[in-house]
Amino acid sequence: MWGLFAIATIVGVVFLFLPGYLFLRAGRLSSWLSVGCAPLISIACYSVLCVVFGISGVFCSWRSVFLPVFGVSVIAYGVSRFVAGVCPTELKRRDTAVMGVYVVAGIAVTCGMYICQLASPEAFVQSWDNAHHLDAIRGFVDSGRWSSLDTSLYLGDDALIDPFVEGAFYPSAWYALAAMVAGLLGLSAPFAISAVNFAIIAIAFPLSTYAFLRSVFGDDIRTVAAGSLFVLASASFPWVMLRWGPLYPNIMANCLLPGIMGAFVLLLSQTQETHRKVSLCAVLLAGVLSYVFIQPNGVFTAVVLLAPYLVARVFSMARGSVWASKRGSGFAWSFGFICSALAVITVIAFWILAFNAPFMQAVVNYRWPCDTEFADALVDVVTQRFHTSALSIGCALMLGVGIVSALVRKRHRWLVASWLLSCVIYVICVSVDGDLHQLAAGFWYTDAPRVAAFAAFSAVPLQAIGLAEVASLAARPFVSRRYGELVAEMAMTIIVGIMLFAPIEATESTDVGPRHFTNANALSAEAAFISWDYRFGDPRIYDEAERAFVHEALSIMPEGSLVINGPNDGSAYAYGVDGLRTYYRYWRGYGDPSGGEKLESALIRDHLCDIAGNEDVRKAVDDVGAHYVIQLDCGEPNWNYMMWVYGDGELWRGVDGVNEETPGFELVLSRDDMRLYQIVA
Repeated sequence: MWGLFAIATIVGVVFLFLPGYLFLRAGRLSSWLSVGCAPLISIACYSVLCVVFGISGVFCSWRSVFLPVFGVSVIAYGVSRFVAGVCPTELKRRDTAVMGVYVVAGIAVTCGMYICQLASPEAFVQSWDNAHHLDAIRGFVDSGRWSSLDTSLYLGDDALIDPFVEGAFYPSAWYALAAMVAGLLGLSAPFAISAVNFAIIAIAFPLSTYAFLRSVFGDDIRTVAAGSLFVLASASFPWVMLRWGPLYPNIMANCLLPGIMGAFVLLLSQTQETHRKVSLCAVLLAGVLSYVFIQPNGVFTAVVLLAPYLVARVFSMARGSVWASKRGSGFAWSFGFICSALAVITVIAFWILAFNAPFMQAVVNYRWPCDTEFADALVDVVTQRFHTSALSIGCALMLGVGIVSALVRKRHRWLVASWLLSCVIYVICVSVDGDLHQLAAGFWYTDAPRVAAFAAFSAVPLQAIGLAEVASLAARPFVSRRYGELVAEMAMTIIVGIMLFAPIEATESTDVGPRHFTNANALSAEAAFISWDYRFGDPRIYDEAERAFVHEALSIMPEGSLVINGPNDGSAYAYGVDGLRTYYRYWRGYGDPSGGEKLESALIRDHLCDIAGNEDVRKAVDDVGAHYVIQLDCGEPNWNYMMWVYGDGELWRGVDGVNEETPGFELVLSRDDMRLYQIVA
């Protein structure tokens, strides 16, 4: 099974990188930047094609989506080579070596933090968002409809049984990528998720970060190499997101973001040739387009992280312009300040306009309550703990050194400003209520883990500077000795690596999972949480016995039978994980007058048990085409095995009220507290 997982990961990497890399090389961009930005270009192409196919009714599969994009990328690359001659590789040996270090480090850390915590590649966390993730991937594969314009958990023929009004726009690029991998290799949705997440976190994120740091630090390869230790060193990102939600599309958005940031830095530099600036503009436009289909908050994350650089570059370019220089240094400085102030006003205006845009209101007005005292939030920032349960001493120490060093290096002060701005948004998000809370963090649903994720990443360049400075100081006494300087730098890097990644026992386990953290290694603590959530869960809503019951039910029923269920007993996962064609796949929204629930759904929820004497219910069941009812936790509800939105069960009295004595139903299968009934009314 793990051999198949390796194959699935390689397939995911090919889907992510190959077309985009060829397109960017056709645009005459350097190899290292092309590698870092390739996934964004590939995703943009796939997503647009899926929308076109959705409108025209073409069935989406890995063949119909990947092969056309790959074919066009090969043609573009070939034409570029023919017209412009041999495209210089610009990939020096040291670039290749350092990129290799990034990939090796990414694979090693991801294996330790994620893969080693899974009992199998099909393990999945039973948390809120994952029912949507699993069901959507299964729906993509079954229906061949991958367009973000009308995403739903009921696609293709199942659109007729959706308990709610038709689907709406929802960013679905991550789902399409998982569906491509699943469709090619015949994988289950949980298996495809594990492979795609591994490819994104272990390979795409390190290479994307390399491209960004290479753009920022240029030929300072020592600092760029130092960054390889910190890409995955923060517990806040991506590790918390693997279990909180889980927020897989947001992981993808953040992991690919450094590449587009690197393109922006290079675009505003003064060393790029005109044709490369045109290509970089195209990369930025394609990157923004890809975020429409991945997770739009990635655009606002980029604004936060790049606004200080934009302001600094505007000031520098305005002050150094020929027109300003001719009027004296005093005027040049004043002109620079005016232009940079206009840049700040422009960023603020963009933020406010986006915040008040009608299509953003459902996002920016979503409110997570503050859960941290202001002083504690400041401690989180200083210790790099953020929204985790343990300190990150190594990250915090290198960050401190990096901040001091960056302030001394004038050209890198903007990195400190980016980090500070990210941390301000985090502190407001977790500790300051009211309108400011929404304005600062609304683009991320005011969700602390999402904000903590980019606040943690903003520290990576500074931590790289810090480690490079510390290693340089450690090597200084050995400068005159042959290889002594290199050995000293490697020794210091190893020491810092041990501080970051040493597998120290971090928890006291109880019968309900990790509880108390006694140690300062945040990664060890987070690995324990991931292990628990993916292996055991709290509660285990859809357990192995229930999965076995579902498999047995599938063997009895005719293929494609529609089954009425109460989703909160774990059956919300049954479609995505095991292919049971359930009627109810959402957790909530039922009974809400503004939620758009259809009349037949409300009738079935409320009165299914009355089907023998209620003609309206019989018609509703007939209209949706259901023939079976499944209960995974019949009888008195046990909160250890129910999703919390079940409440008092009042919304599901029609489904829960079915039993062996109910007229109109015939018991087909029974195991413990699990039942399968055939509707015979």
